[in-house]
Amino acid sequence: MYSGNLSFLVKVKISFQRIVTPNVLRPLIESDVTSVDALLESLSSYPAMECLRMRVGTDIQKLSLKEIFATLTKCWQDDLINIAELTKPKENVIRFITLLMKRYELLELLEALRELSLNQRIITYFPFIGEGLRKKLVDAESIQHLVSILKKHRSVPTVIVAEALTPSSKSSIRELNVDSLRDTVIEEYWRRIMSAAKSIRPKVKLEKCLKNLKLINALELRVKKAFLEGKELSASLPKLPPRISEIIKGCDPSGIDFTIATLKYVMCVDEMLFSPLSHDITIAYIIAREYEALLLSSLIRSQTLGLDKYFLNEVLNRWLNAYDKITCK
Repeated sequence: MYSGNLSFLVKVKISFQRIVTPNVLRPLIESDVTSVDALLESLSSYPAMECLRMRVGTDIQKLSLKEIFATLTKCWQDDLINIAELTKPKENVIRFITLLMKRYELLELLEALRELSLNQRIITYFPFIGEGLRKKLVDAESIQHLVSILKKHRSVPTVIVAEALTPSSKSSIRELNVDSLRDTVIEEYWRRIMSAAKSIRPKVKLEKCLKNLKLINALELRVKKAFLEGKELSASLPKLPPRISEIIKGCDPSGIDFTIATLKYVMCVDEMLFSPLSHDITIAYIIAREYEALLLSSLIRSQTLGLDKYFLNEVLNRWLNAYDKITCK
């Protein structure tokens, strides 16, 4: 194996040991921890919490759930970029992890375009696409203008969306069909990821995990759309194992993000932790950090809102029960 790739994998594997995962959370919940304050204090030495304190300091109480999650996500993305810069793996590895990290920007861009097509403005806070691009999108006068703006931005998500918009460049922004655009864009995004993964060596269960992620992400979009439109979930679900279908149907809108994160964790991370040293650990690391960011942002927001007992006794136990059901524990 190329020495840069080997060094990268070793450092990622070591860093994985310092992620707040279900295996870290469970013993704390089952111990004598009686408040979210105490739980967060017990997690304070983990890199994610240290990074959050460094970036926002005492302002953390003023942040929304979305802002906390975005900050934690940028923390782990910067960690992974720093590991890559230090170890210098091959370019195909850099391309692969960059594609995976750009998912948030891609999804935000699609939602920003939805707002723009409906309201001629973008009022939602989108931390990953950035204020500069948001302002340029609002100033666009046509889809052709949008395409020009996105191509000049030159990030992976903007290039994918620009290419998908090009056939409709003579239409007005109000005529934009974002649902159709989203399907085209997501399919192209996953095509690029699967193509990038083919050149990655060594790997054991990497491509199987990516196929599962693609299915889970499609499930997430369908379920959230059903919630938004007030439809029955059963009509929105593909054929799933009964235990997973039961868990999804039992979700309310506030619990779907964590259920989806748990599905990803179980179907990839739990499967790959025992793989020989390979790029399985790369995707496992990313999924575990996503899970951690969602968990910690929810914990911190509940602390700010004074929901300690409810969150500790109801929400966390529900999350762990979902994990147990999916893993058949």
